[in-house]
Amino acid sequence: MVSVALFLAWTPFFGLLSGAAQPGQIPPGEQTANWQAPIFWTPPAARNPRDAGSEAVNTATAPLPFVAVSPCRGADTRGFGFTGQYGAPSLGGSSTRNFTITGICGIPASAVAVSFNFTVTNNPTFGDIRVYPAGEGALVSTLNWGPSSGNIANAAVVRLGAGGAITVQVDGPGPVDLIFDINGYYDGNVLSQFAGSRRLVLKQLGTPQIPAAITQTAVGTTPYAVASDGADLWVANFGSNSVSRVRASDGKLLETWTGATGAAGILVAMGYVFVTGSTNPGTLYRIDPRLPAGAVTTVSTNLGKSPIGLAFDGTRIWTANFGGTVSWVIPDANPPWSATNKNITVGSSAPQGILYDGSNIWVVDYAAGTLVKLDSSGAVLRTVKVGLFPGWPVFDGANIWVPNGNDSSVTVVQAATGEVVQTLTGNGVKVPITAAFDGERVLVTNINGDSVSLWRAADLTPLGSISTGAGTSPFSACSDGLHFWVTLQDTNKLARF
Repeated sequence: MVSVALFLAWTPFFGLLSGAAQPGQIPPGEQTANWQAPIFWTPPAARNPRDAGSEAVNTATAPLPFVAVSPCRGADTRGFGFTGQYGAPSLGGSSTRNFTITGICGIPASAVAVSFNFTVTNNPTFGDIRVYPAGEGALVSTLNWGPSSGNIANAAVVRLGAGGAITVQVDGPGPVDLIFDINGYYDGNVLSQFAGSRRLVLKQLGTPQIPAAITQTAVGTTPYAVASDGADLWVANFGSNSVSRVRASDGKLLETWTGATGAAGILVAMGYVFVTGSTNPGTLYRIDPRLPAGAVTTVSTNLGKSPIGLAFDGTRIWTANFGGTVSWVIPDANPPWSATNKNITVGSSAPQGILYDGSNIWVVDYAAGTLVKLDSSGAVLRTVKVGLFPGWPVFDGANIWVPNGNDSSVTVVQAATGEVVQTLTGNGVKVPITAAFDGERVLVTNINGDSVSLWRAADLTPLGSISTGAGTSPFSACSDGLHFWVTLQDTNKLARF
């Protein structure tokens, strides 16, 4: 699996923060003053940091909360009291060094990613460093320098790899000196504990999962898909060619972006919001949440026909194109990005839902009634027969849940083996279309049943169904870690459970 360091929310993609001090003037004993870090970070796949070679243990789209620590210097290759992997000697040209992060600066073994500020000094000529999870591969530079750059720094969130470590790779001549500071980390345990305690309180005081207690927010016309960034919900409105931003804490509509023709799929990744335009050829749009609302930015115009599903594998953005193909684009600093379109040649003719399980891409074929496993090049590894007219699936860390619209069932497939675990019926399921996971439960929307159905993910226990109101047509769903959010297509609203 390949991953990328994600830059913090206030820096441009692949941007740099240049220091004004000259080489050798960085104080040896003072950490960098505190810097802002995103409140939530969405990993390409949350993995057990004590065994990075194990199967992925959490959904690739679950946002993790930031846990702050006092700014702390983690390494200084000039020495100044730092020894071993954290101290001298300097980093040589075209070399790599691993730094174990868990256990220093208050970073626990359960941390998934860490907020760093990297500084390079005593740097010759031209070069860059690349920081990535230990045991994986380098993708992009974290900071670059030239002969007159002086000290140069950049803040980045980096996922931890094997042994809770990161790898720093020097690309160019050396030696150079590296200093890094830490001001916090992202921990999936915190989110699950908080969500669990919140659900316990709700059970004690009265669950909100009844129609009278559902918060509903008017969004655009024909809301097609919804995604969470941990703080806000983003809704792709197919009928009004727009994207709505809704605050999770109170369901308030904050802003609306325009110009997203045929808005269908939506994805939060790399500090941006991506939206597919179901056009021919397909279009990929981007929103920068830090900027005022306005028109979306077009970043790719040559996707396959009618892209309606979106996934991110840490390197590429994948789209499931209902016209019969799968596309991917590789983000870089200069859009527009050219898409690579792959025809799935084994039993697939109408790709619809798509997800990443931490190792592979899985695509649902609506017409063939299959779930197709792809490798990183788009080649088919396995085809699993599910039900009739499957929709948008979800990964719960172990299993993939596929709602089958035409036979009112949900097929549960073990991701590691591709074997069907069970086909679920009953529990209020009626023409299910989309599945979502909140860390404990799986929710399925019943577009013809005007309801949602719930199961406990760990043992597939049915937890009943909840009405969304007559004539609402619940369609897409996601979780922000505390609540499920469901688009109601016929009433043009977003509902919170």
